[in-house]
Amino acid sequence: MLQALNDAALALVQFNGLTLAALNGYALGGGLSLAMACDVRIAERQIELGLPEGRLGLPPCGGSSCRLPQLVGDGWARRMALTGEALRAERALRIGLVDECVDAGFAKIVAISVADQASHTGPAAARAAKTLLQAERLPALRAAMEAELAAARARIDSAEQQEGAQAFFERRAPGWQQ
Repeated sequence: MLQALNDAALALVQFNGLTLAALNGYALGGGLSLAMACDVRIAERQIELGLPEGRLGLPPCGGSSCRLPQLVGDGWARRMALTGEALRAERALRIGLVDECVDAGFAKIVAISVADQASHTGPAAARAAKTLLQAERLPALRAAMEAELAAARARIDSAEQQEGAQAFFERRAPGWQQ
């Protein structure tokens, strides 16, 4: 499953056209990873975005350890990854995690408008721009995904991960062993 998430995120990053995330519900964990892989993220005000994997005893995946600091800076990336804190859309906009924050029901409409604007750009020029914007970052993203996968595989079925999952299903705080 984690490899599939990496593959999907990488496919979004490498797609030679514009990719848009119209977020109208929770964007947590893998959902946020996929949204961060898109070129443009439009979020409705009521949603929350976050990386709660640590609360399950797992590290972030899907390229999040690379993309998140690129978007929000090191401080917010660390805060989100190390605390599992979920952010409301307006705060996500202020820190650069999303590109636009709209009222409920409007994310898809705005995304279509952005896609329409992009249709006025020369296709070859747009592909070249995307390739150039990704050229330096793609090797780092691939390396991060491999490291995330190795870290997750090392944690799966550990006592910590089992406690995190059990606590999640029982709707309680995990009782971590120090």
